[in-house]
Amino acid sequence: MRKSAPKKKRNFRRVNGPKTFRAWNDWEVGETLSGKIVAVTPDKKYKDRKNYHVEIEELNFDFEKQNGEILDVGEIIVLNDCGSLDKGLPKNCKGLFIEVEYDGMSEVTSGEWEGTEAHSVILSIDEGEEDEAGPLDEEDEEEVDL
Repeated sequence: MRKSAPKKKRNFRRVNGPKTFRAWNDWEVGETLSGKIVAVTPDKKYKDRKNYHVEIEELNFDFEKQNGEILDVGEIIVLNDCGSLDKGLPKNCKGLFIEVEYDGMSEVTSGEWEGTEAHSVILSIDEGEEDEAGPLDEEDEEEVDL
């Protein structure tokens, strides 16, 4: 009888499946979420816009999903595009860790949408791990003879 090799311990991360959409109109100023962009898809209504699928790492608000449950860490939320995201995110943003803070409505001052109100968000992109020791001071530097 043939035996299989021992099973490898895996660390699965969900990248698709049930998603929750929350319209920008449902956000309150100051609400934030952070997480990893796991997918980017075209918007069905506005073909030149995108939808960002974010696996939630942290959030500071409660939002009831269609099934009555509260949105939670580890789930995927779909953020539809707005000018702040479009301008702030690089073209290839899949895999980036972001933080989004809703900043309310503001008037568009130029371009196709000039004079209209648009949703505004404050976008931060994680630049990787910080060194716990912090920046080096001149006193911390050591001379090395080469």
